[in-house]
Amino acid sequence: MNTKCMSTHFLLPQLFLTFLFFLLLHPIPTIGSPSNDAEFIRTSCGVTLYPDLCYTSLSPFASAVQDNPAQLAKVAIGVSLARARSMAAYVSNISRQADYGADSRAASALHDCFSNFGDAVDEIRGSLKQMRQLISTAASGGGSSSFRFQMSNVQTWMSAALTDEETCTDGFDDVEDGPLKTDVSNRVENVKKVTSNALALVNRFLLSLLFLFFFLSHPISTIGAPSNDNIQAAKDAISAGLTSAKNTADYVSKIPHQPDPRTADALSSCTEVLGNVVDSFGDSLKQMKELDAPGTPSFQLQISNVLTWLSAALTDEDTCIEGFKGVAEGPVKTDVSNRAQEVEKLTHNALALVNNLKAAP
Repeated sequence: MNTKCMSTHFLLPQLFLTFLFFLLLHPIPTIGSPSNDAEFIRTSCGVTLYPDLCYTSLSPFASAVQDNPAQLAKVAIGVSLARARSMAAYVSNISRQADYGADSRAASALHDCFSNFGDAVDEIRGSLKQMRQLISTAASGGGSSSFRFQMSNVQTWMSAALTDEETCTDGFDDVEDGPLKTDVSNRVENVKKVTSNALALVNRFLLSLLFLFFFLSHPISTIGAPSNDNIQAAKDAISAGLTSAKNTADYVSKIPHQPDPRTADALSSCTEVLGNVVDSFGDSLKQMKELDAPGTPSFQLQISNVLTWLSAALTDEDTCIEGFKGVAEGPVKTDVSNRAQEVEKLTHNALALVNNLKAAP
């Protein structure tokens, strides 16, 4: 075969992936379609635990976000940062007043809460800065180790901020019930939800970025024996799928009983199969952490096990979605279906990355 033809044959898929990568970071703007921009945010918020709050807090930025997932993730972090700063200022103000009150436990809890939110502000600010650097690294084709390090920082700091916010609430457990405790707890709860939503949107974007970054870093024509980077990328994808499956299973299990029998049956079935999905992802991640040396028969067997479990997860996710096809349209059906479909996308991503390990000679 002509060498030039071979080169072109292998280059075209790579150029296509590069084009997809560019679109992920810089989607083509949809001129004059604010409703589409708002709908993009509404759909994206379907992966969060608090979709209504997600939409109301982010929809004012629809014109700036348009249909750009990178911009949406950054805006979500920015909104979380603004809420955390506002909460820190509020707690600082009332803590000074509490110093002159009779309840020493409330004063102590407020001071601790202010410290917690100070840490949360620093962590969210660091996440926002790292997010900008991460996108720059990805767009410039930086090294996978640098990309993964930055990605881990964003997720770690946002998770730490959420933990600090929760710690503030825990500090009021020993404080007597009253207007002060109720007010602070309600305000903190709102900030926690905004931060949780931001983390979910960040995780969704980063996984998409990781998936494309992997293929851009490993051209189709040159993928050989699985490297540590290949294996780590598959682990990251499985871990992201496990987190999403757990969140979705937890969310569905907490939906109140529905009077419509079909909806109730669909929810019951979905709760059961999502539990299976969590188990399948858990088994897959455990197996990936125990892999033998690439190229050995045992390695191929282990990869086959992971593929089997992930395929089973995909089947269970389909079962959940299919169960709602006979259910009347409504918020429960739409919400659960969107969440299950998001888990399904993550499963497809994980399957592709793991399958690449098996396909390698």
